[in-house]
Amino acid sequence: CIDPSEPFQCPQSQQCIALQFICDGHPGDCPDNLDENEEICIAAKRPAKKNIEKFLHAAYTFLFGEKLSRSIDENKIFWFHTLASAFSVSKNIHSFAEKTFMSLGDLAHFRNIFQLIHDGRLEDIPLFAQEAVNQGLAALVEKVYDSGFMD
Repeated sequence: CIDPSEPFQCPQSQQCIALQFICDGHPGDCPDNLDENEEICIAAKRPAKKNIEKFLHAAYTFLFGEKLSRSIDENKIFWFHTLASAFSVSKNIHSFAEKTFMSLGDLAHFRNIFQLIHDGRLEDIPLFAQEAVNQGLAALVEKVYDSGFMD
């Protein structure tokens, strides 16, 4: 979008709208009412996808179980984009797990790590991951908890 007052490009369209019209309860700002789409409304409340990618990159071996971390190592560009996109729009952790084909073990690990960060139990977090936690991952976790992601 060229006009800074209308920075949001409607999905599947060239039309741009102001951020205030996203999820405002008034359909019709975007074609097919996609500005009121549930996933877009969720993403509007979450941190920017670039920020999510940054934190996932900094701590993915810590956040995800061994199986998913190995897969990420094999194709980082694909996985960071996929994980950040899924994280941005998933209503809850189960939806995120489905979108990323996460195993039950990886899901349990991911949930446990988020709980440790949420509870402030940093002594249980590896030193290499504490920098990511201190530089914004903790704020991301709190925002996710507030949005009902962990339900």
